[in-house]
Amino acid sequence: MKTEVREAAVITVAVALGGALLGVLWCWLAPRVPLVGEVADDSWVVYLKDTEGEQSIGVDGTFTLLALAFGFVSAVVVFVLRRRGGAVVVALGSGVARSLLAWRVGVWLGPAQDVVAQAKSVGKG
Repeated sequence: MKTEVREAAVITVAVALGGALLGVLWCWLAPRVPLVGEVADDSWVVYLKDTEGEQSIGVDGTFTLLALAFGFVSAVVVFVLRRRGGAVVVALGSGVARSLLAWRVGVWLGPAQDVVAQAKSVGKG
């Protein structure tokens, strides 16, 4: 049982590191969403530069496809290295944690969260 728990811990850490890599790749590969800021009625408003653009959904789609690929690769590698279940299956379940970690890393590396403050700092247009 100790060996199984140790292997599960190693797999959990590897999956978490994969989450950090997933976040970096997401930030690097996802399309940028162009925005326009302007003053309207004495307050800043921010609009999509291209309202018909598909960049917004492309960001989510990029994350989804990368997460699926990372999950598939993780499952195949663990299956090839260890062909029986046990605690390893629970460790692979930490893929949800990997996605959360990837999301936070991608958001941290990505553009500012306060869009209006960012628009004010760069000026009109």
